[in-house]
Amino acid sequence: MAMEMRLAKALVVICGAVLLASCENRKKSLDVFGTPVPNPPTVLTAELKNHSLRLVSQNGERCVIEYKSAKDLAADDFKKVTLSMVSPCDFIRGGRGALSYSYDGKFARDVVIVVGGPPDPKAADRFQPHGCSTQFQVVNFLEQSVRISDRFDGGPMCPSSGRDEVYFGYGYGLDNEDQ
Repeated sequence: MAMEMRLAKALVVICGAVLLASCENRKKSLDVFGTPVPNPPTVLTAELKNHSLRLVSQNGERCVIEYKSAKDLAADDFKKVTLSMVSPCDFIRGGRGALSYSYDGKFARDVVIVVGGPPDPKAADRFQPHGCSTQFQVVNFLEQSVRISDRFDGGPMCPSSGRDEVYFGYGYGLDNEDQ
């Protein structure tokens, strides 16, 4: 009986050690063979007046916006455009998600601001708790094309900071080529 108890205790210790080692591998993002496993990308979604968006942000890589116009919503494929900022990226946010402006008329468009680039640890919010972005780009979604502003570098810009409508006009009408 004493031998069975010692054997049961030893089995519990071995199982615990295996479980602990497994948890350590997950913390380090390693698979069972010790090979590094990349972190999955972060995907944020936004529904604008005339477009459906996904902002894809993967650690250390340039941010990508995937989009469909209202006319293409039934299609499975999103079109893609790569921004000049590296992750982490986020939309400037309003009360219910991505803050956007929509303009009608001859130059009808939906406009969002994406923040990204190296984080500044001096400023943080609930969306970027380790530091807010130091760069932003304005993205204009027209009926047949996308126009992206140059990248603006500067002080920290948190997703929750909101922005006045004047920021949404940056980059529109510049000599940027349609994407």
